Amino acid sequence: MRRSCSLFVVFATCAQAQVTAVRFGRLIDARGEVHRDAVVVVEHDRITKVGSGDAAVPSGATVIDLSKYTGLPGLIDVHTHMTFWWDPNLGTRPWAQLGTLGPQVTVFLAQENARKTLETGVTTVRDLGSSDYDDIAMRDLINRGAMVGPRMFVAGYGLHVNASPIRPGVASTPDAGTADGVAEVQRVARQQIAAGADWIKVYGSTGSDRDTSGYETYTYDEMKAAADVAHFAGKRIAIHSYGPAGAKAAVRAGAESDEHAIDMDDSTLTEMVRRGTVYVPTVDHNRYYIAHRAEYGYTEADSTALTEYAPQHGHAAPRDPRAREDRDGFRRRVHRIRREYARARSLRRSGHDADPGDRDRDDHGGLPARHGPGARRHRARLLRGHDRGRGRSRHRYQRGHASRGVGHEGRTCRRRETEMTHVALLLALMQVPSWAFPIHPPDPLGADSVTPLRIPGSRLAFTEAQVNNVFFVMDWYPDAHPAMPDIVARGRQPAVPACGYCHLADGAGRPENAMLAGLPPAYIMEQVADMKSGARRSAWLGNAADVPPSARMAAVASAATADEVAQAARYFATLRPRPRARVVESAEVPRTTVGRGLYFRAAGGGVEPLGQRLIEITEDAERHERHDPYVAYTAYVPPGSIAHGRTLASTVCMTCHGNDLHGVAPTVPPLAGRSPSYLLRQLLAFKTGTRSSTAGAPMRAVAATLSLDDMIAAAAYAGTLSP
Repeated sequence: MRRSCSLFVVFATCAQAQVTAVRFGRLIDARGEVHRDAVVVVEHDRITKVGSGDAAVPSGATVIDLSKYTGLPGLIDVHTHMTFWWDPNLGTRPWAQLGTLGPQVTVFLAQENARKTLETGVTTVRDLGSSDYDDIAMRDLINRGAMVGPRMFVAGYGLHVNASPIRPGVASTPDAGTADGVAEVQRVARQQIAAGADWIKVYGSTGSDRDTSGYETYTYDEMKAAADVAHFAGKRIAIHSYGPAGAKAAVRAGAESDEHAIDMDDSTLTEMVRRGTVYVPTVDHNRYYIAHRAEYGYTEADSTALTEYAPQHGHAAPRDPRAREDRDGFRRRVHRIRREYARARSLRRSGHDADPGDRDRDDHGGLPARHGPGARRHRARLLRGHDRGRGRSRHRYQRGHASRGVGHEGRTCRRRETEMTHVALLLALMQVPSWAFPIHPPDPLGADSVTPLRIPGSRLAFTEAQVNNVFFVMDWYPDAHPAMPDIVARGRQPAVPACGYCHLADGAGRPENAMLAGLPPAYIMEQVADMKSGARRSAWLGNAADVPPSARMAAVASAATADEVAQAARYFATLRPRPRARVVESAEVPRTTVGRGLYFRAAGGGVEPLGQRLIEITEDAERHERHDPYVAYTAYVPPGSIAHGRTLASTVCMTCHGNDLHGVAPTVPPLAGRSPSYLLRQLLAFKTGTRSSTAGAPMRAVAATLSLDDMIAAAAYAGTLSP
């Protein structure tokens, strides 16, 4: 029997050796691909290469032979309550004991939950609700290295309605998560953010413990208020909502994830697809309650109710085949809805109406097929490789960890394919802030070929049709640069747009793409090759229909010839870069709306909290849309970012990029004076591994140590320098 092990557990032993080669019989990567006779090369504590066979083992490397095992990436548990600790020796029931030990004792004892979770191969958890901010303390201790456990994204107190009646003569003190009404919800949500929460958690319905009801407890307006507070602060929100009514309200309110929802109708599922809402079902905890009802003090009637509830709502009842039928039926419904929605949107964009009779066309319209056949095969490969290695470790995990971690509702996502559906997307949500990718669905482009359009300072005029033609460059200042080669000025129809259309005739670029002026030609050619091979991709993993510029560039890189790339690289390398954005430290930012690749000032003005964000806006949306190379941009960053970035640059960045961050030819690029939002997105790509080239290994090692605050600060400081 082949067994599996997490790469994290293995590589924790590799840090002492300079170069280590770990051999696996099979290796399943983050995309679900299976590599046989795999060799993973680790330098210090970072994976630098994955190969196959003896030839992939570097000379002189220390070899760890795990060829009888299957290797897996670190897994993610998307719904935990890590600080829910139960000590059976105290003689009280799990739910009755909860919150009685005090925060210091709870955090100390609950570290066993964290350690055992990590030992099972789970390296990241989203912890959705705790008392006394125990989860924040645990997260910070793990981040400091003072406690062993997975990376934690936490929510503090979950918001809930008041459930304690007022009794004369009896003092009643609601906990810090109690909130009734819109104003209270806003206040309590802000308190969680102030305490350091990564997510906002809202209990939008009944349902938990032995309670199998799903009544909505918060109104849509209250849920929307919490979501607005979270989003203004650059955070995300998860809403616990068992019943269909609460689930619909949660989705409409803007929840990034819907927890536990059941009986959702097609309209709710369609809206989830449209918004990219993540569904986190609850598969197995009722079965656990049934198996351990004596510990919980549940009666036979409680057990019967839980047993009847499970298959009815797609949960895994003991040995009941209806549970799989329900899950398969749910997947088929979602797959059909995604297909029809994508096709309808595609037809709307092209000006046609959907043909209701054509129901069998497998057209995803660019949407990620998270519930499609390919996704099912992907999950099946991952789960087969993982399940083979269960054995004693699975039993030990359930007895030693789950019985004590009472609220570990999402623990079975590591062995249930329904929970695995959104692991990749949840990873993106946890590590990659959506606000860094202001991607607006494409609007119909104008085609007016008569009316002249102008910008200040130029004697030339172009029409709307020319502005929107990707095979034509609006060269507003032709005397300011050398003559453009054809590939820069006109591209090659139909596959290669003009390079100067996005990057501008003088190479100044815009916040949504690279400033190419002054980059070494060897570096430009190297990056285009990486885009073509897939070694340079965007960290954005949201709705694939909203294609970020990097995805478009990958298509161009695949179509362009080596000579065309070389011509463009040599041209842009001769141009002189100049600063495009000013960096402003502020706790507030002008109220914004999403444009094409960056933010515009919202109509009506006003301000909003900046939070933990870097927001780059154009000062003149019309000039930006007309590709004016001199339009001004402003990057807003939190107070103190520039000084923090200067410290980071002096200790980290300048080692490779030079004291002035002007780069080192031929392949170390300049950072000074580049768009801060663009630089931030590149750091996110290095941190998440979507920039995976060999040359980028040192940068990935650096980015792995940086927090989001660090990345914002580094990008802000670089943006203040002269290019």
